[in-house]
Amino acid sequence: MANSWIACARPENAAPKGYDTEAGSQRVWRLQVPVGSSREIDVLALEQAQAIELLSNDPKVVDNTGFAHRRNGARWTATIKGLKIGTTLITVGFTPPPGGFEAKYGLPAMPIGAAFGPVILQVQVTRADGTMPGNDLSIPPEGQLDPMACWAACLAWWTRAVPDVTTRTQMSILGASGGVTLRDGSIQLDGIVSFFASQSALRAERIPAPKLPKYIAARRFPMIIGFASGPLGGHVNVIHAYDEAKATVTVMEPWFPDPVGNAAYEFSMVAGSPVYSAKQGGAPFKFTGKHIVRPLNYYTTKPLNGQFIVAYSSALPGIRAD
Repeated sequence: MANSWIACARPENAAPKGYDTEAGSQRVWRLQVPVGSSREIDVLALEQAQAIELLSNDPKVVDNTGFAHRRNGARWTATIKGLKIGTTLITVGFTPPPGGFEAKYGLPAMPIGAAFGPVILQVQVTRADGTMPGNDLSIPPEGQLDPMACWAACLAWWTRAVPDVTTRTQMSILGASGGVTLRDGSIQLDGIVSFFASQSALRAERIPAPKLPKYIAARRFPMIIGFASGPLGGHVNVIHAYDEAKATVTVMEPWFPDPVGNAAYEFSMVAGSPVYSAKQGGAPFKFTGKHIVRPLNYYTTKPLNGQFIVAYSSALPGIRAD
């Protein structure tokens, strides 16, 4: 992982699929293993260690008894076996040589014995076909409850889509946003970043517009994105897939169907808040949400005051914006 002096790499004879590397680096930060299968990973920077040991923080997802660590020249190689669909983190322990490690990695020697040190790898055990629940179209979309609740709908869907995250409803999210939302139910840029960042499972950032393609390419999906769009100025979606060859993304769009232009509905302001309601009877418009494939430039060309808001799982490493 980015904050670890111990790194993981793809074995030379392994196919690239399933090994996600950090931008501009060969360091593997995430390994995807189909359930019931196994993949190998190399552990670097421990060539002086007498022994190593790996540990999954969820032994129901990855088998802690099946790592089969073995020395491979200057590397150690381990086998990662997927037992159950889900996500887990791998930490490493090691026995240093007598006298500890030489300080050759830019950090002091770390004579921690066989104690467990840093997290070195995230492992996603996927379906047999390589897909992850929540990162595809199998999670029903979420329509926003009102014209200003796109951000809450996206966060609610995100909690359903990400493994090991407590599911939350739009109503519970809106109810917890006191002091963040304005009178009309909208949310300011600083407010939405602060609210997302206050959620323990989320990492939220404001990034300069030119950096968005790098964040998409890093595939920290599902990723919430705030951008300039819609009749009310700003909007929020969730990006959960990227086709680099076609330059398209798959998103969860909470503003669907679009009431704008629907002759049966009209727009008005009620107690300071925007409302779409039926001309006959006054029933509020119902958004159902939809999964949509769009060109990537649909988003890259629509920054909010030169920036985008992005939010993704705090279990994933951050992305260097430089």
